[in-house]
Amino acid sequence: MDKRNLYFIVVSEDQPTRRFCLSKPFLKLGVVVLLLLLVLSLGGLFSFGQLVKTRRHLVRLQQNLRDLQRENQSLRRRVALLEKEKQELLAGAVGELRARSRVIEELVSNLGLKRYVPRRKKTYRGGPYRAPSPAEGGPYLPLKGVSLSPAEYQDLLSTVDAYLRVLSRVPIGSPCRGCYLSSGFGRRRDPFTGKPAFHTGVDLVGYSGTPIRSTADGKVIYAGWHGGYGRVVVIRHGYGYSTLYGHLKKIVVRAGQRVKRGQVIGYLGNTGRSTGPHLHYEVRRYGRYLNPYRFIRVRLAGR
Repeated sequence: MDKRNLYFIVVSEDQPTRRFCLSKPFLKLGVVVLLLLLVLSLGGLFSFGQLVKTRRHLVRLQQNLRDLQRENQSLRRRVALLEKEKQELLAGAVGELRARSRVIEELVSNLGLKRYVPRRKKTYRGGPYRAPSPAEGGPYLPLKGVSLSPAEYQDLLSTVDAYLRVLSRVPIGSPCRGCYLSSGFGRRRDPFTGKPAFHTGVDLVGYSGTPIRSTADGKVIYAGWHGGYGRVVVIRHGYGYSTLYGHLKKIVVRAGQRVKRGQVIGYLGNTGRSTGPHLHYEVRRYGRYLNPYRFIRVRLAGR
């Protein structure tokens, strides 16, 4: 038997027996080719599987991209809507602030206190205002929404804040919530003698024990008994103003104490020269009696 060759014998009933001879080198080559084809087939199958997997991943990415695009469009619409609402709210806030500023400015002017409001220099871009040069130009870019620049808006806030600081030391509003006016300022008939007399304040009637509040920031300069006033508190405010609260049932502040507008200083009573529970309330400026009702009828936000 030849060891270098491989023989194949084909036996058939109808045909003569056939004999094939394959040399060993050719056989080895055939085995190598078969192995190579097998490797290529396996590689092709693997590549096809990866391709299918990649295509599926690509389809998912495309779907995610479309979802993100739709979400992005929805977010853009929401942002545009929120921006519109913000502009509307800001425009309303600026309008309200301007209106309040005019009311406060008018009030301060009527009280003769405008000179105490510090004047602010106009600013732009954080620097002092300078007059523009005669040469001007540039494209027309109309403002949208609010017509105030950030610097102008800040100036408006600062102006209102300055006015409010002045008003915080002016006696405004009623010292007694729920009380009603029983006797006004000026000429009246004395309740004890029946003779004509000058009433230096106003009388506010309420329930005994009703809290009495300071009508402005200031400093208590007297707290105690004072003749016909009974228990009394006197507060010095600013710009020459002072207030007196008489006939108190109880005092809860002391001389030298700083108080804020709305702070309770005592409780309504019937002490001193009084016909019943009420508050005798006075407003003075530089020692001159003023009609407290002018100040009581003024209302500030939050009061």
